[in-house]
Amino acid sequence: MTGMFWAYAHDRLRWLWIFRPGPLSALVQGIASYFDEIREDVIWARNQYLASLAIKDFLSGYGQSRAVPRTRYDNDEQHRTRVVRAYAWHHLGGKVTGLPQILAEYGYPDSVVYNCRKDNPERWAHFELHLLTPTHQWDQAEIDAVTALANLYKPGRSVLNKITFALRQQVPLAVGAVNIPRITLTHQARQGDSAFPPLPLRAGARQTVFIVFDREAS
Repeated sequence: MTGMFWAYAHDRLRWLWIFRPGPLSALVQGIASYFDEIREDVIWARNQYLASLAIKDFLSGYGQSRAVPRTRYDNDEQHRTRVVRAYAWHHLGGKVTGLPQILAEYGYPDSVVYNCRKDNPERWAHFELHLLTPTHQWDQAEIDAVTALANLYKPGRSVLNKITFALRQQVPLAVGAVNIPRITLTHQARQGDSAFPPLPLRAGARQTVFIVFDREAS
């Protein structure tokens, strides 16, 4: 028997009469086993009061109480993150530094908010969201998820102009007589367009504007 309470009685208290088989040893083992089960039940009950540890069936209740219902974009882990971080994200929302942190915690790291006013002063309320290092291939659902999250936590009067993301590949590319060892493929997404670039991006998205190949220093 290796339970916590039996180990405490056997190794720490070292009662001599439990070291030999007999009714007293069996009694202590039985009580220790019962206490171990109670301990597990207490830990489980405590965890249900913590959104970060509660079972899935209880998480929806925490989400409703914090005005964070599950969306069609959330997987289980992302929904739990939104519920646990609801208060913090409320304070981060509407800030230039806040949106990249929210996206990183949701699963999209290394994003940059770009103010379109730098290119056109008349578009002072517009911004672009640049995702620098996506960790996987993207499809329409990914674009929709980031768009929805950005629109939820952006400043009230700001307008999301477009989302861009880059996929980096270590492949040779020849342009004329010049060999380029590394390329950056930048997919710029905007509502309303229909074309989509070739692989490795997945077909089926509706928001492609154009693709840019940029040379990077190796």
